[in-house]
Amino acid sequence: MTRGCGFLGGCGIGEVFLQEHFVLAELYARLDADVLAWFKREGRGYQTRINRALRGVMWEEERKSWK
Repeated sequence: MTRGCGFLGGCGIGEVFLQEHFVLAELYARLDADVLAWFKREGRGYQTRINRALRGVMWEEERKSWK
């Protein structure tokens, strides 16, 4: 997972980021076709983009609970 590189991980040249390793779990999930198509439109790495989006929501919910 990349932090500090934008919501879906788009890092520009010269940006500093931390590489973290998380334990992966297999999952069967049903997604709306248009949602899956949106993540797949950039090609390879769509599962990583979905994970980053979900992690962003998770972090935001955690941040809200700290207030």
